Amino acid sequence: MAIALSRVWLVHLGYRIGVSSIDKITGMSQYVTKAAMILGNTVIGGLMATLISLPIALEFPIAEGEVFSIQSSFLDMLFSGILPIGVTFLLLYLIKKKNANPIVLIVSLLVISIIGSFFGNL
Repeated sequence: MAIALSRVWLVHLGYRIGVSSIDKITGMSQYVTKAAMILGNTVIGGLMATLISLPIALEFPIAEGEVFSIQSSFLDMLFSGILPIGVTFLLLYLIKKKNANPIVLIVSLLVISIIGSFFGNL
């Protein structure tokens, strides 16, 4: 009997606390949304830096037995990972300013990557 009465009391207590927490959460939803956006952008930035690679195999001979590589001798020393960041900002620019379709951009990147991989392995 005591267990049945405590269940009823606990159900009502849980209901009251749940209703009051929904009011609090509704008032704080803009902060939760902003925090989720910041976390999402941080994760995307980390993925972009580690998963995107854009190598350039262009090299120029400068002396006997020495070559100047555009990527390793210049771009990576200037700013490591500048090419993937540039591609990402280009896509962001196309989406925001030029109203490009993201699906078309993704498919275009896929096709360009496959063609570049094919010619890079020749």
